[in-house]
Amino acid sequence: MTNHSDIDSIDTSLLKLLQKDGYCVPKTTKLAKELNLPAATVHSRIKKLVDKGVIQTFQAVLDGKKAGKSLIVFTILKVVYSDRYSDKKSMLDFAKKLTDIPEVMEVHSCSADWDYFLKMKVKDTTDYNRVLTEELLPLGGIEKSESVVVYGTYKENLNISLP
Repeated sequence: MTNHSDIDSIDTSLLKLLQKDGYCVPKTTKLAKELNLPAATVHSRIKKLVDKGVIQTFQAVLDGKKAGKSLIVFTILKVVYSDRYSDKKSMLDFAKKLTDIPEVMEVHSCSADWDYFLKMKVKDTTDYNRVLTEELLPLGGIEKSESVVVYGTYKENLNISLP
């Protein structure tokens, strides 16, 4: 098993670039062979799917444990609307601030008694506490938060089931 300490600064720089939008691209010749189509046709169809927004990005998906972010934490937030975030624009601004926190992998607005559902990948509980106290809570307007630490993951998938 690879330990995150095996990853040097060049590996880290490479992984950062590969996770950026557009750095990883599909191998059209391999796809063309599997589909029994010309590579130019596959390339053209992929471009159309990107242009239509069906494909949002190509990027490397890292193993959090091997990259040194071994703890997954789900956090739900209740925001005080009447205080700081009283209109749609200010709520969108708040959501944008949540997306700017590097450890936050997903931000969802949700129903019921909570306003936001976050998925974070952090180094450990100390790192999570830092994110909570130094990045989340200083945003202000958070009435309460609740966190769930993940002990084991049995399926984590970015694929959407298609017919």
